[in-house]
Formats: sequence, structure tokens, C-alpha cells
Amino acid sequence: MLTFDSVNYTADRYGPDSIGYFGPDHNASILDDLQLSRVAPKPTSVFSGVSRTSAKWSRTVNLLDDFAVTPTAVLIMQVNSSIPVGMDSAELALYIARFKAYVALSSFNTLVADSKITY
Repeated sequence: MLTFDSVNYTADRYGPDSIGYFGPDHNASILDDLQLSRVAPKPTSVFSGVSRTSAKWSRTVNLLDDFAVTPTAVLIMQVNSSIPVGMDSAELALYIARFKAYVALSSFNTLVADSKITY
């Protein structure tokens, strides 16, 4: 089980490089899903490669009648990372903290909610 924002997600699908979770509202007509995945580095003779990860949250949402043709649609929020092999873990922790700080800003909310880029 994975819990965030006081919501429990239960592991449902397992793969060698992924795991899928269902949220409490998931059923035949409502999607409430969290997918975590990774891709192992593919080193070459000149580069050690990168580790790729993804967290994708999908959720059926109701749409406003005035703007929508259908009553529901799927909201998707996804974060992808590409981390070079050999990167210092303290430096990586710093950049994760900076990214989290950006996501907390109103300009990120404006980007996602209003599709506007602020300068």
C-alpha cells in the first residue's frame, strides 16, 4: 500500500520494472490509478547511461456541462526523470528538493491549471 495526501493506493499490477496501484475510488467506470515505472541505464563505451523513472497518476473526473461534450474524462499528471549514472546522491537530493519547491509555486499551478507560462 502507498499512502499520500491521506489517500491509500493498493498495489494491483506487478512487473519487473513497474507497479500499478488502484486508488479507493477505482471501479469499472472510474479510473483511479497510480503507475510507477523505471528503465535501467543502457551504458555504452563512451557514456554510463541514465536511469529513467516515471510516476503517472490517472483519475476520471467530472466535466462541466457548459464546456464539455462528454460528462467525464481522464486527468493525467505525470513526472518523469532521467538521472545520469554516477551522479552524487546529495546533489540529486538537492535537485529533487528544488523541483518539489517549484511544484509548490503558484506559477506551476498556473502552468498546469491555466496552460499559461509565466515569465
